[in-house]
Amino acid sequence: NVGSSGARFGNSSKNNATSISVKMVDKDKRNINVYDFSQQVKVEIMRMPGVRARVSVASISGGASEPIQLIVQGTDFEDVKQSASMLLDIIRKTPGTTDAKFSIDDPRQEVQIKLDRAKMAKMGLSSSDVGSALRVALAGNDDSKYTEGNFEYNIRVGIDGFDKTQAEDVARLTLLNKRGELIELNQIADV
Repeated sequence: NVGSSGARFGNSSKNNATSISVKMVDKDKRNINVYDFSQQVKVEIMRMPGVRARVSVASISGGASEPIQLIVQGTDFEDVKQSASMLLDIIRKTPGTTDAKFSIDDPRQEVQIKLDRAKMAKMGLSSSDVGSALRVALAGNDDSKYTEGNFEYNIRVGIDGFDKTQAEDVARLTLLNKRGELIELNQIADV
């Protein structure tokens, strides 16, 4: 019997991967140990074509619960998404699970950017220039501070109306070169 679980989808450091965390209830309140449960779930994942699974168990001092992290990976985003959804259904049907869900409601594919260094040089842009612009566009920049009286506030600068999950929006991102010219990312990169 599982106590609670949650999942993160789309923000993994690996392409086409998702992870689901599962917390077990106290040992005396369940009829399966954490390792057997992990193996059962892994067997279910491995039945799904095109995906790989890694199951890890982390011990927590005190023994009240032992979280399990399930990572589903594959070469096709849709296969991983479908398999992770099926896995989540299996976990939800396991007696004792509560609040099992993906932590991101609308998982999306990542956008890959392949820079062309020759084109960048022609357009007067360095890797550092492009990297800084992409960092602000994709993650925002919180280097700025605003001070009022005795209070200091962090300011996050970002791009309004920009959807970093859409390749078209990322491709149209404009960069300012050293000559003061605006260059679209799609002029120097494959997005």
